[in-house]
Amino acid sequence: TLAACANDAEFMVEQKMHERKQYANKLREFFIEADVSGDGQLTLAEFEGILSNRLVKTFMASLEIDAQESRNLFCMLDDGDGVISSEEFINGALRLKGA
Repeated sequence: TLAACANDAEFMVEQKMHERKQYANKLREFFIEADVSGDGQLTLAEFEGILSNRLVKTFMASLEIDAQESRNLFCMLDDGDGVISSEEFINGALRLKGA
């Protein structure tokens, strides 16, 4: 019935929002780990350093982000100031994933 379809659609939207939030939390954890200096921003050196780790590459692949082209990925996420904030990283990764 129409009511059942509406409930299914609402459930699917809620589920998708929950998945997006979980994905963002994983990205936030990654960012904190990568931010070696602890200043809340990633430099290209920090970004490339963390992405050179095989486990991190696997983790990024599980998030459906290709870490092979780290410099290009950094440039896509950077707003032009030469560093990536946590907001830039999370929002950019969500856009790349299509979430």
